[in-house]
Amino acid sequence: MRSLIIAHPDHDTAGKLHSLLHSRGLPVLGIATSGAQVLQQVAQCDEGCVIISPFRLHDLSANEIRRLLDPTCDMLVLVNARQISQVYGEGIYTLVQPFSGQDVLDAASGLLDHRPPQILLQPTEALSYSQPQVSSPGLDKTTVNRSTDEQQIIERAKSFLMQRKHMTEPEAHRFLQKRSMESGIRIVELAKRLLQ
Repeated sequence: MRSLIIAHPDHDTAGKLHSLLHSRGLPVLGIATSGAQVLQQVAQCDEGCVIISPFRLHDLSANEIRRLLDPTCDMLVLVNARQISQVYGEGIYTLVQPFSGQDVLDAASGLLDHRPPQILLQPTEALSYSQPQVSSPGLDKTTVNRSTDEQQIIERAKSFLMQRKHMTEPEAHRFLQKRSMESGIRIVELAKRLLQ
């Protein structure tokens, strides 16, 4: 069975996560405060592991850690709405704040069993797509049904992605659509989180 590794630079937060997960019988291998410690503990996992981590530790980001891991490992990255667009990669999942202790338990349990729960988002490997999606606003029913305010929020989120991730408008639109479908969150709500 896979094990959990809790990675967090703050000892108190790491301890609370450990207590929460361990009290529910989940197999916690250990706590790490740096990326280097995570990699040392991963070497002890025979059947793979799930690392629970914030977006950045002192020495490495979640993306950098994931690139160094074996494919049998997954990462659960605890992010705020601004960080979600910066996390990417196969086998890396995000849980967006605000979330509850139960959300963390559900996410960890699901990943241990190789079945990510609905509350998680899985970012794509590259934040650009080889086949741009061409949208026709006049024919898009969801655009017609949105209020002007909601449409402006979505357009601002697309602009944010275009500036920060150098996406084209169709790529940014597809990114929001895909994340919305994967998470079960309305696209306008996802856009609001991205802009917070």
